Amino acid sequence: MTETCRNNEKMKYRLAEAMKRCMKRAPVEKITVKEIVEECGTTRQTFYRNFRDKYDLINWYFDKILLESFEHMGEGKTVREGLVNKFHYIEDEKLFFKAAFKNDEQNCLRDHDFHLILQFYTERKLL
Repeated sequence: MTETCRNNEKMKYRLAEAMKRCMKRAPVEKITVKEIVEECGTTRQTFYRNFRDKYDLINWYFDKILLESFEHMGEGKTVREGLVNKFHYIEDEKLFFKAAFKNDEQNCLRDHDFHLILQFYTERKLL
C-alpha cells in the first residue's frame, strides 16, 4: 500500500471516528458535514475527496466493521471462540449501529445493508 493510500485510509477512519462522536450527540439526520469536519479538525474539501455524503461515510465504515469482525473470528481457536470474538467486536460498535440503522434517508445504511445481503444471496443462488 502506498503512503498516499495509507494516509487516505487514516483520514477516512478519522472522519468515521468524528461521525461516531457526533452520533453521541445527535441523530444521523441532524448531523451535518460541517459538524463532522469540525469534530475531525479537517476541511469540507477533504471530506468530499473521500465521501459523497455522510451516508457514504457511514456505509464505508459499516463495510470496514464487517471485514474487521471477520478478522476477529480468525483469532479464535474454535468456531465458537471465533464467533464470540466477532460479536464482541461488533458490540463495541453498538452506538454506531444503533444510530446508523435508525435513519432511513436516501443512501442510508439500511438500504446499503439490504443490497449487500441481496448480492450475497443472489451470488449463492447462481452457484
